Amino acid sequence: MSLLLPLGLLGLLGLVALLIIYILKPNYQQKVVSSTFVWKLSLRYRKKSVPISKFRNLLILLCQILILTACALILSMPVIAEEAESPYREEILILDSSASMYAEHGGETRFERAVSRIGTAADSIFAENGYVTIIVAGNEAAYLAERATVEDQSEIRSLLAGLTCSYGEADVEGAMRLAEEVLELNPAADVLFYTATKYADAGDEVILQDVSAEGEWNAAILGASAVLVDNYYTITVDIACYGADESFDLHCEVNNANGTTDSVILPAATVYCSGDQTYQVVYTVSEAVFGDNVTPIILTDNDRIYSFDSIFLYISGADSLTFDNEYYIYGGNKPSIRIEYCSSLPNNFVSGMLLALSSQFRDQWDITITQVNTELGEEPILQGFDLYIFEHEMPETLPTDGVVFMMDPDIAADAGFTLGRVVEIPDWSGDGAALAQGVEHPILNNVTASSILVTKYTQVDEDSLDGYDVLLYFEGNPVFFVKNEPNSKIAVMAFSLHNSNLPISLYFPIILYNFFDYYFPETIDGTSFNVYDTVTLNARGTDLTVTDSSNETMSFTETPAQLLLDSIGTYTITQKLMPGNSVADRYQTERIYVTIPRLQSNIARTEDELAELLRPAEVGMTYDDLMVYIAAVAVALLMVEWLLQWRKGI
Repeated sequence: MSLLLPLGLLGLLGLVALLIIYILKPNYQQKVVSSTFVWKLSLRYRKKSVPISKFRNLLILLCQILILTACALILSMPVIAEEAESPYREEILILDSSASMYAEHGGETRFERAVSRIGTAADSIFAENGYVTIIVAGNEAAYLAERATVEDQSEIRSLLAGLTCSYGEADVEGAMRLAEEVLELNPAADVLFYTATKYADAGDEVILQDVSAEGEWNAAILGASAVLVDNYYTITVDIACYGADESFDLHCEVNNANGTTDSVILPAATVYCSGDQTYQVVYTVSEAVFGDNVTPIILTDNDRIYSFDSIFLYISGADSLTFDNEYYIYGGNKPSIRIEYCSSLPNNFVSGMLLALSSQFRDQWDITITQVNTELGEEPILQGFDLYIFEHEMPETLPTDGVVFMMDPDIAADAGFTLGRVVEIPDWSGDGAALAQGVEHPILNNVTASSILVTKYTQVDEDSLDGYDVLLYFEGNPVFFVKNEPNSKIAVMAFSLHNSNLPISLYFPIILYNFFDYYFPETIDGTSFNVYDTVTLNARGTDLTVTDSSNETMSFTETPAQLLLDSIGTYTITQKLMPGNSVADRYQTERIYVTIPRLQSNIARTEDELAELLRPAEVGMTYDDLMVYIAAVAVALLMVEWLLQWRKGI
């Protein structure tokens, strides 16, 4: 028995009141008699009736207690709860759609095996006019069918036939949450999970359906990298073997090696993997001592690599999962940035900072610097560079195929603004006057404008700065402004570094770093990713396109942009650089490699526990109401108590 309203038991407080009444009730009564004879007869009669009177009083008290208890129980709404038997059969079938389900044995993948068994189970349930829910646990769990009936049988078959497995992790947690939504409607439904992953603790609410096959094993390249060490690349490869102890060969092919179109085949490495452990193969020029589980391949002079277009790694062997048998490394040929610094009075601070930037961005760009001294009669080259820095003396026509940085310009050329007179600032403090910040801008990140002092600047008509953002002012006069349009990228500093404390300020390298990062953003942060990662794309040029491994092309008109990597293999990122007056269209091409998650290569893994499934406990219960029976008992007790009271008064 259970109580639907337990607060009704507060009615038992009436027992306390009954007890108080009996305690305060007098146990004798004073009577006046007319004679001693009657008194003697009364005493004789009382002695005979005392035993019966006490028993009757106890019965009356017991009846009163039981009546109050019955009333309290009636207030508590007593019932007998029983699990309701479902009038129909219902099953929730969860399909593991992770990359490890591609493991193949006997000409059939785990995923195909699971889909076939789910189809058979659905047909069996439909034959009994039951309900079927199918949940696909892919990158994001989703319903394939929700509480489908026999009328949906043909559609279910069609949907199952069109299913494809994902390349990522299985969203088991999300699948369990969807299953709980169905269990809210029918808590008696069975939940079956078709997977090949083992669980140390699967719980009691989910029935695991193992779709693995005897004899499955997988050799995998888990990841690889190429790092410049002493001007030559060291290639590190992580490999493993799961489900068996096997020996296999790792092959390495370097394409377009060392600035040529030639391919270099590095020596193959034979590795024996056991115990599901991770091993490493290291191609290196170093004679260093390596630890356990590492196979070093010492490269000869003919095999040393200082640049490459791609490195192709693959392992030989007929294992169960092929997606992780190969791997590509990109990034051996970094995009180039050509800088021309042209000045009539070259500044060592500028030259030094450009060299520092070249070192800072060496892992991202291949930077070359050309310096032109017009005071010595050298002429600037106005095409073929990505960044032009003109100081003091400006060319009459600005280049159009790169970013132009004008420092202390003597003429505006065709930059689109109007120069005024040169203004000298009274040097009250000995260092110059402070500047004020204009708009919030990435170039001024971590820069305090008031710490930059100048003693002389050139006035600029602010009304002529169409398309420019003014970053710094002096008393309302623009002194540093920038433009960043697809075919016009110009920055202007209307004062000389010789007339400012900026070169010796810590903000000078910060501004140049921000300047470089703003006009030459890294297209994508990295060269290898997991499938279903979302990455950020930037562009220094225009017409940014991305082509995935199936040759589908996506175009982006605005950056930064978000890209979902929804397939494995190589992605090619192309952008058009700024066109010059007489320079053919230039394009920058970069590639990245997308793989399945490392964990999915372990097709023999055992997880600690399955995601928890919460099954509703109260929904689907039936209740037998006991109030009528208890009320009948209470009425009967009232009758007995009344009879006893009546007998007592006779």
